[in-house]
Amino acid sequence: LNYLLPADAAFPPRAVCEQHGLHELCDMLERVVAPRREALVAVSNKNIFHMLQLYIDGVKRAKVTNALVVALDDETHAWLSEREFPSYVRKVKARGGSTDNHATSGLKFRILREFMLVGCSVLLSDVDVAWMRDPFPALYGDADVEGMTDGFDDISSYGAPGSGVLGAPAWRIFARNSGMFYLSATNESLRMMERMTHRMATESIWDQTAYNEEQFYLTTDTYQVRRRATCAPRRPFARCTRPIGHTPPHPSRAPVARAPAATRRFRACRGWASRSA
Repeated sequence: LNYLLPADAAFPPRAVCEQHGLHELCDMLERVVAPRREALVAVSNKNIFHMLQLYIDGVKRAKVTNALVVALDDETHAWLSEREFPSYVRKVKARGGSTDNHATSGLKFRILREFMLVGCSVLLSDVDVAWMRDPFPALYGDADVEGMTDGFDDISSYGAPGSGVLGAPAWRIFARNSGMFYLSATNESLRMMERMTHRMATESIWDQTAYNEEQFYLTTDTYQVRRRATCAPRRPFARCTRPIGHTPPHPSRAPVARAPAATRRFRACRGWASRSA
């Protein structure tokens, strides 16, 4: 992989931190992440404390020591500080100013771009993920983006020939989920995050749609990508022997009962994480 930061370089790179005004991020990485150069990162605001509580409980229980939350407001940062969970404030707003879950989700790419700039790889996690064990030993680390697919078998996960509009040949594949993925700190990952940041700021589009398009769209005269990021989908972890169980998100239904129930279920059968919303 084409990493941004050489293996023997100081981390975090203070000159880069100074250049881009990322002092808070670099201070946090120095305390929580170094020398591993990778972090479990969630982005949250004050609207979802009930979900955030379940999330940090799982991370602490799983003994993931290189985890932090990027707080989008002072209230969230204060709430996390009271619970002694690492966080720093990054006040960014979605296009249109909305603070609902989809709008907030689209902000993560701008934040991830900053992690890439300072050479920190990220396992991005939505706060509706309940972690059971440290996930980092399970990662392959063989691609710029290592992500979760919504597919349920090989055909739906990796694709197969099918038919499209009016019977035209097509390649049918289930979406790659933008709620959890590992992003290696490479030049290609940085460029992908820059494109995603621009699209979230200028287009009215669901972040997961754009996330998939950036992986599948081919370079054309009007859409050119030099050195596209390599993206490796991983099968969903629905069985007890797999790291994660994923249920479709329903923002109107707080996972106060569902997430703990799923957590108990997967811990009992030695799973790693359960996703419920």
